[in-house]
Amino acid sequence: MNIVVILLSAGAGVAIFFSPCGVALLPSYISLILAKKERSKRPLIKAIEGLKIGFVASLGMLTVFTVLGIAVNIFGNFLSPYAFWFGTITGAGLILLGIFMIFGKFIHLPMVRLKTNFNPSFKSFFIFGAGYALGGIACTFPAFLLVVLASWGSGSFIGGLLNFIAFSLAAMLLMILVTTLSALAKSLV
Repeated sequence: MNIVVILLSAGAGVAIFFSPCGVALLPSYISLILAKKERSKRPLIKAIEGLKIGFVASLGMLTVFTVLGIAVNIFGNFLSPYAFWFGTITGAGLILLGIFMIFGKFIHLPMVRLKTNFNPSFKSFFIFGAGYALGGIACTFPAFLLVVLASWGSGSFIGGLLNFIAFSLAAMLLMILVTTLSALAKSLV
């Protein structure tokens, strides 16, 4: 067990939470928290509700991290010979999308419109947590890959698990903190 690698793994978790792709979702996440109907005006009840919501959203994040970590572990050796072609095809696709945008062509994705009386459920927060993790990984996949590779290189299952736990806990604790503070600040907004 190497404490430096564990600290780097925790740093990668913080980086994923604050990555440009992930942090762009924060305003909509906070809006979702603010849209939830309050059960009580008491700060303690609000804090407990925020902790619950943050924990559920964090479970969504953890689910994505776990699935991606397992996928990298399983398919990493199989796909590594094709990494050059995957990168080349992805780059060519992005260049084509850029060219389309230069000529005024855009890809329009369907938008989901929420009802004005929408009250998000725990399922909504779980899904949002998963989406937040996917958004963060989109920008910081190399940092996530570093954690997975450090887990491989740790030499033991426990050491690798500690790296992954440090990574996940860092991102999850930030999600819980933001959620709880947003729930408490709802009356101020």
